[in-house]
Amino acid sequence: MRSRRGSIGAHTFLVAACVAMAGPFVWELLTSFKTLTEATRVPPTWLPPHWHGSSYSSVFDTVPFGGMLVNSVINTLARTAAQLLFCSMAAYAFARLRFPGRSLLFGLFLSILLVPSQLLIIPQYQIIENLHLLNTRTALFLPGMFSAFGTFLLRQFFLAMPLELEEAARLDGAGPLRVYWSVMLPLARPGLIALGILTMIWSWNDLLWPLVVNTDPHKMPLSAGLASLQGQFMTDYPGADGRGADGHDPGDRRLRGPATTGHRGHRPDRNEGMRMSELRIGVVGAGQRAKLATHAHRPGVARVVACADPSPRGQAHARQLFGEDVALYEDWHALPAGELDAVFVLTPDHLHAAPALHFLDAGVAVFVDKPMAITLPDCDALLASAARTGTRLYIGHNLRHLPMLRRMRELIEDGAVGEVKAVWCRHFVGHGGDYYFKDWHAERANTTGLLLQKGAHDLDVIHWLAGGYSREVVALGGLTVYGANPHRRAAENGSGSGSGSGSGSGSDTESLMSDWFDVGAWPPSQLRDLNPVIDVEDLSQMLTRLDNGVFTSYQQCHYSPDYWRNYTVIGDAGRLENFGDGIDGDPAEIRVWNRKRSGYRSDADLVIPISDSAPEGLHGGADSALVAEFLRFAAVGGPTETSPVAAREAVAAGVAATESLRSGGVPVAVAAPDPAVAAHFAESAGHHRRVSSIPASTL
Repeated sequence: MRSRRGSIGAHTFLVAACVAMAGPFVWELLTSFKTLTEATRVPPTWLPPHWHGSSYSSVFDTVPFGGMLVNSVINTLARTAAQLLFCSMAAYAFARLRFPGRSLLFGLFLSILLVPSQLLIIPQYQIIENLHLLNTRTALFLPGMFSAFGTFLLRQFFLAMPLELEEAARLDGAGPLRVYWSVMLPLARPGLIALGILTMIWSWNDLLWPLVVNTDPHKMPLSAGLASLQGQFMTDYPGADGRGADGHDPGDRRLRGPATTGHRGHRPDRNEGMRMSELRIGVVGAGQRAKLATHAHRPGVARVVACADPSPRGQAHARQLFGEDVALYEDWHALPAGELDAVFVLTPDHLHAAPALHFLDAGVAVFVDKPMAITLPDCDALLASAARTGTRLYIGHNLRHLPMLRRMRELIEDGAVGEVKAVWCRHFVGHGGDYYFKDWHAERANTTGLLLQKGAHDLDVIHWLAGGYSREVVALGGLTVYGANPHRRAAENGSGSGSGSGSGSGSDTESLMSDWFDVGAWPPSQLRDLNPVIDVEDLSQMLTRLDNGVFTSYQQCHYSPDYWRNYTVIGDAGRLENFGDGIDGDPAEIRVWNRKRSGYRSDADLVIPISDSAPEGLHGGADSALVAEFLRFAAVGGPTETSPVAAREAVAAGVAATESLRSGGVPVAVAAPDPAVAAHFAESAGHHRRVSSIPASTL
C-alpha cells in the first residue's frame, strides 16, 4: 500500500513537472495568435480574445521562407547525391583498383581531414567568384559535392567485402564499372545510408558558406533565413502611447547596434504601430532624384517615414512617392533623428554637406547622392565626421552596380587585357541641354562645374577600373554651344537659378526637370528657357595620371545627338571596349581584342553581350541594386561596392580638372585625403577596399 501511494505521489510530481515545463511553450504558441496589445496586457490572459494570424504573415513578409525552403531542399539533395556518387567512386578506386602511387595519393587525399574547414573558405570563394557563380544556387552545393571523410568511410566498407564476390563477377565478364555499380554498391548500402544521413544533416544546417557566397536572400537556404530572423535588430514593445507595458520607452531597453545608431547606442522609438523589424528611413529633398528612395520604401524591410522639402510641390511629390502616412517637414533640421535608422540626402549638390553632417553626428546612417559634395573641404568634413562618430556613410555611385561595368571590371580582374595601362571614357550627354542648362546645374556656385557634377561617377568608375586614384590632371573645355543661345528664362528678383533646397530648378523652386524636358528639341539651338545664368562648360576634356602609373582620359559633351558612355581599357596584353551601356534598356556588349595584332576588326576575339534581364528601374537596374546594398549596409554593415574615400577622390579629380580647365590647361595636382581618415575606411569592414591593377606576372 505504501509503495502504491509512493508511486502515485511520484507520478503526480512528474506530471506537474511536465505541465510546468510545457507551460512556457504553450504560452508562446497562444501568444503568437494575439495582437501586440493583447500580448502585453496586464494581467495577462492565456487564451487570445480574438485569434489573429498576422504574426505569422509578418514573419513570412520579412524573410522569404518559401524560397529558402526550396533552396535548402535543392542544396541538400544535390550535395547528398553528389557525395554518394563521387565518394563511392573514389572509395572503390582506392580500395580495389591497383595503380602506381595509390597509397601515397590516398594519404595525401586523406590529409585534407587535418585542414580546418575555415582555411578552405577563401580559396573556395575565389573559385566560385572566378566561375561567376556568386549569388547562385549552384554556389551553395558545388564545394560540398565530395569529401575526404565520405571517401574514407566508404573505403572501409569496400575493404571489408570478400574478394571472392568481385572475382566471381569478373569471371562472369563484368568490368570494373559493372562490378562497382552492380556488386559493390548494393553491398555497401549501410555505409551509403550513413553517409547520406550525415551529409543531409550537414547540408541542411550549413550557415557560414551560404552567407559567404550569397547576398541575395532569395538564393539563401533556410538556415540563413532562420539566423536572419533570430538576428533581427529590432523588437516590438507596443503600448498605447508608443511605450512598453511598463511605461518605459522601448528604445531604453532595446539593444541596437551601430548598424542604426553608430556609437550612440540606444535610441528611442516613438513610431506607434510601426513594425520594429523595419528600417525607418528619412529623406531630405523630394526633387528629381527622390525617386531613388522609392527603392528603399519596401514595407517589411524598410519604410520611408519622414521627408523634408521646403516647397509645397516637393511635399506633394513625397506623398505621391511614399504614401499618405509619410511625415512631412519644411526644414530638414526638424526631422526626428532619434526615430530614424537611415537618411537619404537627395538635395541639390551644393546642399549635401550640411544635412549629411547633421545626421552623421546624430548617429544615423547616411546615404548621400553623388557627387558627395562640390568642394573638397565639404568632402573631407563628411569623411572626418563618419570616422569620428563611427556612423555609416554611403555615397550613391550607382555605376558601380551597372551590369556592363561590373562585367568589364571582372574581365580586367581576370587578366583579359593584362596589366592595365590606360582607361578612356567618352560621355555623350545627349540630353545635356535639358538636364543641366535649364536649372541650378548651369551655375558654378551650385556645381563647381559639370566635370565634377556630371563627371563624378564616371571619374569614380575610371579609378575603379584602373585600380588607382588621380594625382595629376590637365583639362581643356569651354561653353561652346549653350552660351550663344539667347533663349533664356527671365530671372526673378535679379537672381539666377537660385540655390534653394527645393525640388526644382530656376527661380521657380516648384519645377522639376520633367516639366520642361523635350526629346524632340533638335538641334540644341532650338532649346528654349535656358537658365538665366550659364557659366559652366558644355564641352570638357581631361587627362590624368593615377597614383599607380595608369593614364586616363575623360571627355564630356552636352549636345551630342546620342546619349551613352563608352569606356576603353588598354592593357599590356589586350584592349576591351563597350558598345552601348544598357542604361536605358539599349543592347550592350563588351568586345575584347587580346589574341593577335591586326587592322580594324569588328569581330573581336571575345564578345560578351550584356543581358537585358537586369532589374527594372533607372540606370539599368543599378539604382535598385545601389539602394539594396545601402539598406543592408545600414542594417548590418559589411563590405560595399561603393566607398566614401573613392567618392571623395572622384570629387578631388573633378575639382582639379575644373581648375586646370579655367586656368588655360595648366597641370594641377590632385589633393590626397588625410592619411589617417583614409586608413580608417580602408581598415573598416564596412567599406570596399581599393584593388590595385593586376600585374602581368600573375596572369
